[in-house]
Amino acid sequence: MSELLSHPHQTLQTHIHDVVKAAEWAINNHSNILFNKNPLLRDLTMRAVDAHDLGKGSNAFQEYIRNPKGFRGAPIAKAHSPLSMLLVLRLAQQEDWAALDTLPVAAAVAGHHSGMPLADDLLGLLLDTIPAYVWKNQLTGLPISELAIHTGLPVQNLSLSSDIIPEADYLEYDLLETLNELSLLDALKLRLNTQFALSLLLEADKTFLAVDKEYRKRLQIPREIDIPLSCVDVHLSGKPESPLNIRRTKVRREVLAATDPQMEAGIHTVTLPTGMGKTMVATSWALKLRNALKQDNQFSKVVIVLPYLSIIDQTVQEYQELLGDLGTPDVLLQMHSISDRVFDPEMDGDSNDFFIDTWQSPFVITTFDQFLLALFGPRAKHLMRYHNLYDTLIVMDEVQTLPCKLWDSVNHLFQTMTQVGNARFLVMSATQPGFLTRATELVANPKNEFANFQRYQLVLKHGNKQPLEDFTSSIIDRLSEFADKRVLITLNTRRSARYVRDALEEERVAPLFFISADVTPKDRLVSIQKIKEGNPCIVVSTQCVEAGVDIDMDLVIRDFGPFDAIVQIAGRCNRNNKKPRCDVEIVSLANKNGQDFARMIYDEYSLQETHKVLDKQETIREEEIYELCSTYFNALGKRDTGKDITENFAYWREIPSVRELLRGKEREKYEFIVAHEDPGLIEAIAEAQNIEDRWKKRRAIRKLAGRIGRVTVSVYAKRGWEPEDFADACGPFWILRDEYYQSDRGLVLPKSETEHTGARIL
Repeated sequence: MSELLSHPHQTLQTHIHDVVKAAEWAINNHSNILFNKNPLLRDLTMRAVDAHDLGKGSNAFQEYIRNPKGFRGAPIAKAHSPLSMLLVLRLAQQEDWAALDTLPVAAAVAGHHSGMPLADDLLGLLLDTIPAYVWKNQLTGLPISELAIHTGLPVQNLSLSSDIIPEADYLEYDLLETLNELSLLDALKLRLNTQFALSLLLEADKTFLAVDKEYRKRLQIPREIDIPLSCVDVHLSGKPESPLNIRRTKVRREVLAATDPQMEAGIHTVTLPTGMGKTMVATSWALKLRNALKQDNQFSKVVIVLPYLSIIDQTVQEYQELLGDLGTPDVLLQMHSISDRVFDPEMDGDSNDFFIDTWQSPFVITTFDQFLLALFGPRAKHLMRYHNLYDTLIVMDEVQTLPCKLWDSVNHLFQTMTQVGNARFLVMSATQPGFLTRATELVANPKNEFANFQRYQLVLKHGNKQPLEDFTSSIIDRLSEFADKRVLITLNTRRSARYVRDALEEERVAPLFFISADVTPKDRLVSIQKIKEGNPCIVVSTQCVEAGVDIDMDLVIRDFGPFDAIVQIAGRCNRNNKKPRCDVEIVSLANKNGQDFARMIYDEYSLQETHKVLDKQETIREEEIYELCSTYFNALGKRDTGKDITENFAYWREIPSVRELLRGKEREKYEFIVAHEDPGLIEAIAEAQNIEDRWKKRRAIRKLAGRIGRVTVSVYAKRGWEPEDFADACGPFWILRDEYYQSDRGLVLPKSETEHTGARIL
């Protein structure tokens, strides 16, 4: 038998054997229920695993792999994924595979280095992308008998010559035509089945190469953590008694009673006023299901998805208190832009990165960005974790922060994942948008929960538009009124927030806190912790305290915005219900040119519908909020909810990036590291930059990502603006000079450099 190699020091047969073994481990960590509901899933995945490296048998690849540095051929000559896909298509013809079995396997094989291929990527891939001479060289002398032995696939009788390329290309066209003839639901099922096969292949392909032998047992036999449901009661027993805590306990038990592990996987919602303890409600839901499903050998991950870093910090803290000694990253993994990339301190870099990137912990706390990248993102590094969303308990908090153009696709994908992926969802909010058409509400009567609260009232002053300068003067005039109070002033733009903050500082207001994207995440979290101490203060912020941040204020003043944003900021007012009804004042502010700050960052439709909801009212009590939310979201549901995105995703067409879907098209911006907030960071970055091996350099920089993110601020680029005027380069990073940042004020560039006012801060 010819010695076909897969890697310089590994035979193809050994590599295929390892990938098959790793794939079987990953499959065995999913439930039998999953594969009973979706019988083709295991077979399609293993076909892709078996066939993914068939193309490595070409003479060019074998020449390359024996001496990578000495290879002088064109890079395309050694490419193996297209050849692997071609052989899969020929094998499918020989074995008479069904078209809807062939397409997922061929796509997974084609994308196992790059990611999920789109229809346009596959059309013409064989005929147009790869030159004829490359095909001739790759197919000439291809050792198919040896490939059959190395892979265990019956390819030895395949008829191969360059004449088959057009035929195979036409077959791809026919397969995609079959896809286009499917209903939307069937197309989504096919897309998700393909993503599962590719995702699991991507993980398995790296397992033996990236993970040291001593750690592979964690993949073969995952660490199973026994966390009884009673630990929630134990955790909450340490909280001070109050009427609000009694109500929280009542609702939590109500949700638990409505949670039936015997029901089919589905979508549940929890709609509760802010401050009703949704984190522990979700934890109880997840633990009850997880412990019950474990009896049927289904070991469910819990993935908690949150929109804001400030929420993640307090959520992680609560889970760590709940888990105690178990709250380590290998049990409770954080995956976001400022988290430390540590799974186990004893692991080496490759093993550590693998366990983090594939979400191997029983509990994962992550952001909307990372979750949607796993769900939508075509790139291999994100898609690798997709299969770990199956059999999973997924908690999505503050769902109202999803843009309307994602409503249709999230609705369809969640429904489809319950069917093909045995996933269960809990979607929570005080302002439930209602776009999940088949969701079951677990709170018996949400309207009553709102009606029983009398914490705040909206005082509507937005009908009288004010210049920012006049508003600020009025705030200064009221400072004596604010004495001994906790006041939150929330503005729509960074510039308007800074203007108010600086004016208050000139009046020597103290304590004064500033929470904005002009401030590093590290300083924002420090400020939030100080605010939570409960002392009188004035807080000036942008919308980054809007949803989920657990602060309790006596008075809230907010610039006009969409109704859900108004309700969310109102949730910071008299949050713990310790005072008589407090006010949330809604104002309307404009710049010197008369332009509304609200219209700089919010879409016109949501603002118009908010005006309709608030029309002809002077005050709105908290008890009235529930029905007004329904009216508002029903109106939003009549606009563009992204049906084209759903269809494009289902039929393998291009969709906007996750970043664009969440935030729209963003202007170019620069990120500055405030290095004096993390002594030693500059030296660590420089040390990483000096590493010669590019993969080790990349890993070293990734390891620093959490530290960098915690002390980074960003500004939008402007004509004539040069970052070197304020910062020094360190490799690809900009290190802000000390004089341009203050921990209490944030970024303090010259006024002419911060004129842009339209940046929405999320």
